[in-house]
Amino acid sequence: MNQLTTLAMGATFGVDALVINCPDWCTAKLLARKYESQFARWAKVMNKSETILNNPEKPVRIPATIDADDIALAIAPSISSQEQGEREQLVWFANCCTSKVLLRIALELTENPVRRGVVRLSDELQVIMADECKILNPGHTLEEATTWRRPQFWHPQDLIDFRRICQQELRDDGSNVIEYTWRSFDPDLGLYDASEGNWLTFTTRYRLLYDSIEKQYYQICDNLGMSNAAFPKEFTTC
Repeated sequence: MNQLTTLAMGATFGVDALVINCPDWCTAKLLARKYESQFARWAKVMNKSETILNNPEKPVRIPATIDADDIALAIAPSISSQEQGEREQLVWFANCCTSKVLLRIALELTENPVRRGVVRLSDELQVIMADECKILNPGHTLEEATTWRRPQFWHPQDLIDFRRICQQELRDDGSNVIEYTWRSFDPDLGLYDASEGNWLTFTTRYRLLYDSIEKQYYQICDNLGMSNAAFPKEFTTC
């Protein structure tokens, strides 16, 4: 494992920064000089304003890259094969603690962009969404979508059935997947709005991920397709 990969796997998240801990200020300055462009790029890809090289004396701050085309280097040779001029792949995070396990998933998404998200099961918050998921949230940004919990946009009965199926079929070790088709409504419009486009149907593949450090279960969610859905008759008001 090279030095950049080691640094990436040891990084943590502040509210608006990617944080890398260093033993002292001299080490932080040396790393900043050596990897400034990579650290700036990391912050941009992770939708943070800066990378902070933390140390006991004085933090070293590297702002996120403004123009990714100015940087020819990829995130790290063993993590990303992105070439200069290729469209930047962003990963969107909820405003919450992000563990090393989730960081690894995020770095994978910068290399292999797919319509994937991660949901924390304790509160069903969408904690990570790949940039490719933009198409799944018409009329909304991914910054908005990473504040939503499933009850805010899932058909209530579909969510009840889904939870039951997951408990019965998904293995804790993440060794299997299930596919599930469910209905969704726009959180701003609500489930009683019958206007065209409010209700959509999604088919998604799910598997479990357990973070033994944070003691949290997550679901890796891969979208397989979406289509318009009919307004559910049970929500028709008199």
